[in-house]
Amino acid sequence: MQGILGRDDLVKETSLVFGYKRLGKNLESVLLEGVKWAKSSGAIISAGPNKFAIAPDDSE
Repeated sequence: MQGILGRDDLVKETSLVFGYKRLGKNLESVLLEGVKWAKSSGAIISAGPNKFAIAPDDSE
């Protein structure tokens, strides 16, 4: 499996993608909710304790 990130790294990288250079408590909270949503929607999958990966594309 490629691209496995720990939860904290996933949140930090996501904040950088959206242009945030600092990760405050409020932003971290919102991004953690986003991680929960992505997992529940199937966009990401669990790859171990507090580790995530992009879900495989089933269309291939």
